[in-house]
Amino acid sequence: MLSASFATTQADGAPDSVQTRDWEIGGQYDFGPIGVEVYGGQSGDPDDFDSQDFSAGLYHFGDHWRWSVRYLERDIDLILRTPNLERVDDISVPLKADGWRVGLGYKTDGGFRINASSRWFDYDRDLSLLGTRVIVQRLSPTSLTLATSLLDRSDSLRAEWKVGDQSAFNVSVTRDELAGDLGIADTLSVGFLTPAGATGDLDISVGVSEGGDGLDGNTVFLSVFYLFYGGFN
Repeated sequence: MLSASFATTQADGAPDSVQTRDWEIGGQYDFGPIGVEVYGGQSGDPDDFDSQDFSAGLYHFGDHWRWSVRYLERDIDLILRTPNLERVDDISVPLKADGWRVGLGYKTDGGFRINASSRWFDYDRDLSLLGTRVIVQRLSPTSLTLATSLLDRSDSLRAEWKVGDQSAFNVSVTRDELAGDLGIADTLSVGFLTPAGATGDLDISVGVSEGGDGLDGNTVFLSVFYLFYGGFN
């Protein structure tokens, strides 16, 4: 099975706004009870943070239980802007990171689902030496978009249950720990998934991300995704 996704995020703040553009393409193939998956893509704002991403792993989908293990690799170009007398210099900082993601889920016969996942990365340099406030202030005006960039570890829990025959309501909580001791962001979101036409679903979520331990303020967000299900003959 092949799949592709694209998302863009606009966050306005000081000193500049950040507009991320994230895409991913990949596929899954089943070998009986075990399957393999491979994905590649790009994420971030090219003016500040550009990440080439690759992942590969194994998964199992049963009648009730599901699990997955995935290897993660990132090739990052971080752009820092530092004042130098009357001009501002752009400094390109190449980073490499590898890590893992593990997931476990359970589904009841009535349609209730609960999923837990954790992922973590190791970077090839100590990011704390680059200056905490420079990275935080320049890379993102919000804790939410920063958490999707220089991620050290992320733990999440999501519960979903049916509303009627085809719709579903979900609640998720996530804790993101940023690399280089840049801070921690906790996110709570609620969402609603409902059919939108014969070949797609509409996924609407609202939530709040609270920045602590070095991150200032909260971020309230709204996300809207259209999920298209198609095939190739």
